[in-house]
Formats: sequence, C-alpha cells, structure tokens
Amino acid sequence: MKDERINDWLMVIESSKNQAHLMDIFAWINKNYPQLEDAFKWRMAQFLDHGVFIIGFDVAKKWITIALEDELEHFATEIDQAGYYRTAKLMRIGENQSVDYQLLAKMIEWQLEGKRDIKSFWRPKK
Repeated sequence: MKDERINDWLMVIESSKNQAHLMDIFAWINKNYPQLEDAFKWRMAQFLDHGVFIIGFDVAKKWITIALEDELEHFATEIDQAGYYRTAKLMRIGENQSVDYQLLAKMIEWQLEGKRDIKSFWRPKK
C-alpha cells in the first residue's frame, strides 16, 4: 500500500483471519483497479478515484466493515444472499465468512460509474 498508515494499521489487527482477509482484498483491488489510490482517513483504509471516495474498510474483532457512502441499498439482495450483515451505510463480513469478490467488484464498478463526474470527496447532498 502506498499510504504506510494502512500497512501499520494492518499489522495491529487482532484477528489473523481479518488481517488476512484485508490483505487479500487490498491486493485484489490493487490488481483489478490499479487506478485507485489508497488512503487512511478517519481510522479507515479507503480507496479513492480522482480524489473521490469509492470504498472504505474498517475492522473489529470478529468482522470487516465495508462502506460505500449511502449506496448499499442498491446491493441489498446480493448482500443478504452472501450472508453478510448490513445497514443502510455499511456491510460486515464475518471473520469466518469468505469474501464475495464478484459482489465487491459490482460495488466498486457502481461507485466508479456514479462518481465519474463528481469533484468533491463525498457525493454532494441532494
């Protein structure tokens, strides 16, 4: 990761399963979306496109949290089918669950398309 704070954060994650999940996810993102820049803001590992938030990751003892801003409702059925916990703004992957990379790709593609012309870090308020 280019932002060394993410590497430091990864090294202190208590759950070795969550640490491995995140390392795999970040490597997958870097391979499949090399245009995204990584950043560590608000105690969260994030990926940005042209300075705009695309996806963020946080971790707790038993899960990884993924945030897309307010767009998770668009993926509600797929998140539920994958067996992940969700709210309106985030989803959680349990440390013993596998990562659905197809769903992750759909989320990132959705964000990239929807934020292509946005210039601010977050979506403008409606």
